[in-house]
Amino acid sequence: MKIISIVVVMSLAVISPAVGQQPSPADQEMMKVRQAMTNQYAEAIARNDAAAMADHYTADVVTASLCPESPPVVGREALAKRAQASLKAGIRDYSGKVKEMHLLGDGLAWSTGTSAFTITDKDGKPQQVRLNWLDMLRREGTVWRVSFQAFARVPCSP
Repeated sequence: MKIISIVVVMSLAVISPAVGQQPSPADQEMMKVRQAMTNQYAEAIARNDAAAMADHYTADVVTASLCPESPPVVGREALAKRAQASLKAGIRDYSGKVKEMHLLGDGLAWSTGTSAFTITDKDGKPQQVRLNWLDMLRREGTVWRVSFQAFARVPCSP
């Protein structure tokens, strides 16, 4: 519950100033960068490459599933292990769409988006999953990476 409260407050603080504004040229360009990251992530899943999946995140990343709620994953190494487990569970057919993207300053940005994929459930049957996400990005040299991500299934089911 604590992580949900933090994400809600952060979301309101970050998103509120942008509501109703047209994206700036810099935001539009960053939208292309973020969509390319999402497409590369999908390609990594198609290749069963957990290391490439994790490389889209900073070394100190924090990711959290809000629905169903689960403990946060902290660090790229832990995220790579989670990615490997997802690949072993049969994640496939991933697609993602960036909905909104805003630069906060030099080397910081936030985005929202949706994703969909198929995973094999515990009974061995394919299950379609849809997610909404909010993330913070940080530029490391010339490369943008996700430093925080919160996501929730749509519809939310435990």
